[in-house]
Amino acid sequence: MGIYRRKDREGNWLPNWYLSFQDANGRQVQICSETDNKEDAEALLRHLKNQVWMGRYFPGNMKKTYPYFRELWDAYSKAGYATERDHYSIKHLLPVFGNLRVTVITDKMVSDYVSERLEEDEAAHSTVEKEFGLGRKMYNHVLGKKEWRIEFGIDSNPWTEAGFPGYDNQRCRVLTVDEEKLLIEAASPTYLSDVVVFALHTACRRKEILWLQWCNVDFERRIIRVKISKRKRKQKPRYKTIPMSRRCFEMLSKRREALSDLADLNVPVFPIAVEALKDAFERAVEKAELQNFVFHDLRHTCISRWAMMGVPEAKIVSMAGWTTSEMFQRYAHFAPHSLHEAAAASDKFYEMSYDTDMTQEII
Repeated sequence: MGIYRRKDREGNWLPNWYLSFQDANGRQVQICSETDNKEDAEALLRHLKNQVWMGRYFPGNMKKTYPYFRELWDAYSKAGYATERDHYSIKHLLPVFGNLRVTVITDKMVSDYVSERLEEDEAAHSTVEKEFGLGRKMYNHVLGKKEWRIEFGIDSNPWTEAGFPGYDNQRCRVLTVDEEKLLIEAASPTYLSDVVVFALHTACRRKEILWLQWCNVDFERRIIRVKISKRKRKQKPRYKTIPMSRRCFEMLSKRREALSDLADLNVPVFPIAVEALKDAFERAVEKAELQNFVFHDLRHTCISRWAMMGVPEAKIVSMAGWTTSEMFQRYAHFAPHSLHEAAAASDKFYEMSYDTDMTQEII
């Protein structure tokens, strides 16, 4: 039993490796591994022997038991488990793993994919981590459901075994006032400057900005009700309430007055396609000669300014749309007033009048 190669009728070696093993009844089984990689063929052979031992090997039904990676994605997506982000991530995974059987994919192949994306494609760590996470989720879903596990023949997760390399994701690029002026001056078309102002005064994410409708803008109370874009699958929609700054109020008022139908409130405040916004913003950043700056940094800038001006942590957490205060910690250094309280407490200690016995007792 093992792996071997065959020759064609002309005596030339065929590219793919063949597998030879015994089924549960002791009968010899010889099949093509459908791969020319020896390590992958050996991995498949080990898996098949394991399937035989567990009584889950069904001869003559290989396609159903060992589907391709793209078929796993189709099943995962049709079952409603894929998020909107997953549909972007899969575009990078399918060209590499799509035509491989799920049982052939190894942890080494996963590690090689991650390395190539990070080094050769120079993709962002967070982007590749989402792609890696999708592959891991798909395999974990199979392992967690008996009927899927039998159908797909998966008994381990190569994504989990490979692991994702650690990295520092504490990005906090903040615009200076001068950089903000340059960006707004470079903004074109005209709607882009309004989007930039809105983001800098509300800390809304790009998707939240494009989702916003006029029915959620209250000019009388000067507040905006924003649907939070980040939420778990099947979780009910969450909303956050953000007050309008003077500049934000003036900008939105002008946009509202420019509408042809003032009675229709169920229309977007910024009727822009996401790709158009991406392209326009990238051109403005390049024209303004801003270094290492992306759209999400507008949100970082707004939250950093709130912290710098002494807005209470609880209010920042609420307006940012976070469920916990953990994310606030990356902005804590922008609120030095809270740190100075500790120094003031030390100074106050020495100003208090304690007798010698009490001081010794405290020590």
